[in-house]
Amino acid sequence: MTVNNPAATAQVLVASARAATRQRPGCYTLLEIPVIDFLVGAREPLLRRLI
Repeated sequence: MTVNNPAATAQVLVASARAATRQRPGCYTLLEIPVIDFLVGAREPLLRRLI
């Protein structure tokens, strides 16, 4: 995948770093991090609002 927009690349990297802090210590690939962890906020209110 090639992304030519530096702002989009930065947003993905920041979201990935934020999501990785919610995981147990270890090494993860981008595909191993659950999508819910990329969203800002607590899980319960997010699930209530999105589902």
